[in-house]
Amino acid sequence: MMPTLSHSIPNDSDWLYEPKYDGYRMQVLWQSENDIRFFSRRLRDITSQFPDLMMHFKYVSDHFLPFLPLVLDGECCILKSAFKADFSSIQSRGQAKSKVTIDSLCKKKPASYVIFDVLYQNGKDLRPFSLLKRHEIINHLSITTLNETTSPLQGIYKIKFFSDSDKLWDLILKHHGEGLVSKKKNSKWLQGKRTRSWIKVKNKQYGIFILTAYNKENDYFQVGLVKNKNVVSVGSFTHGLNEMERKALKTTVKNHTIKEDKTYLYINPGLCIELSFLEWTKEGFREPRFESFQMDKNWEDCKWDKIMRNNKS
Repeated sequence: MMPTLSHSIPNDSDWLYEPKYDGYRMQVLWQSENDIRFFSRRLRDITSQFPDLMMHFKYVSDHFLPFLPLVLDGECCILKSAFKADFSSIQSRGQAKSKVTIDSLCKKKPASYVIFDVLYQNGKDLRPFSLLKRHEIINHLSITTLNETTSPLQGIYKIKFFSDSDKLWDLILKHHGEGLVSKKKNSKWLQGKRTRSWIKVKNKQYGIFILTAYNKENDYFQVGLVKNKNVVSVGSFTHGLNEMERKALKTTVKNHTIKEDKTYLYINPGLCIELSFLEWTKEGFREPRFESFQMDKNWEDCKWDKIMRNNKS
């Protein structure tokens, strides 16, 4: 079951709210004391990639054993705070293949599992039950609820549910979190469905960038920032442009091309544009989207340090 992306948070008594963690959606299938497995959203068995999580589950197993067979739904992530996870770190964990690499990453980038739903308890299918009923069952688990005072930030946790969306959103902004998920109190768990009973809203960041090139092969536009007095590439975007805006950008690049190769048309720095994005890292941005032309901006003011400072997490 997957949430639908929205730009606004539903705000009435029919909804509950929870932080959205930037990690891997993961279900835990726990059939007997020593039979526990982890599955990705596409039902790939990823148990061997997270031996640290296995260790944490076994450590708190006394709290789970009375509920077996059990299926949990949640997020596997590397927490930076109770409201923010580090996607690039969990991505490296998910891509690791060799045991040596996995063991090394377990020490350098220990993972957590945040439980936000329970699908089976004592072998009984709970998916037809309401979200509120499933929450009651989660609350019976005697494990830590993730909040601002939680330490250390690695292990097995219950998610914190909020009835006040404004309060949660303030915490998301404070911690530079990914966003929040709104869930209808009476919602059932529907397998394989993207539903409007669950609504996700992302905490978008913003920045002004310099247009530097156009990729003829994939219709993406390259952008850069000033770093150490040089314009360096920080990524590319294509989403967010309407037909007129895309045509205007292509015309601008073609009229000001200074160099061309098999893939790119290059231009001198000059045109500034505003992009939104989910997260900024030293490698660049994630999920960039065009927002507006910034004709009154000087490209020399589009600086790497300014973006890093404004979006520091």
